[in-house]
Amino acid sequence: MTLDAKVNDKLAEWHPEQGRRQLTVIDESGAAISFTVERRDELSCLLWDLSVSRKTGAESLRDSAARFAKNISAALEPIKVLEVDEPRQEAILRSDEPHVHGAATLHYELFLTGAKVATLRRFKTPATKAGKREQAGFALTNEGLMRLIAALVCEK
Repeated sequence: MTLDAKVNDKLAEWHPEQGRRQLTVIDESGAAISFTVERRDELSCLLWDLSVSRKTGAESLRDSAARFAKNISAALEPIKVLEVDEPRQEAILRSDEPHVHGAATLHYELFLTGAKVATLRRFKTPATKAGKREQAGFALTNEGLMRLIAALVCEK
């Protein structure tokens, strides 16, 4: 059974209490998916964050960032590599074009720690220059979540 299928099964049987909820699913290969859910129903989730940790990550950080950009763009929306810091083994990827929502913009950000750990979050930035960006939830159907997980776990 694939990791995204395991997550789908876990979601179907998962009935957490009110408030922020954390779920972690670990695959036999050692890959782990962990996410915080604000709300959930039988068809979708309002996510706060989504993290993937893989046992392997033999490629360079720059190659890993490029692969994530390609895979996530296909599964979610266009995302590009913003910065790669090889000495610190960190990379930041962001939405290619932020979405305008009222008087604010929304963008996704993927933070890579080495070639093995990736954390996806969404941020909202007010249109005013004095406004500070804040983390925001993002809604995905269960099917969309499975596509995103497959994109994040994919080794190639």
